[in-house]
Amino acid sequence: MLTDKQTKLIEKMGIHFERSIPPAAARIFALLIVSDKDSYSFDEIREVLKLSKSATSNGLNFLLNMKKIEYFTRSGDRKRYFTWCPKNTLSHFK
Repeated sequence: MLTDKQTKLIEKMGIHFERSIPPAAARIFALLIVSDKDSYSFDEIREVLKLSKSATSNGLNFLLNMKKIEYFTRSGDRKRYFTWCPKNTLSHFK
């Protein structure tokens, strides 16, 4: 569960990231950076950000292609869990 402060920060960061990436990808990226959770599933991202399935899918694929996020799976679970890649992201700002 996100705090009100985290939700506002995600929105502000999302607006900032929209300068260079699509809106859904910007919000997803901000969520993965700001949240205390280490990873989110597709459905969790969709529910938290209130995005459509296609917007969530397109945003995740965009970020994966840019190598800003990565995913992993858990044994016995077919879901993919997404997390951001600080190393790849921070090098972008140097």
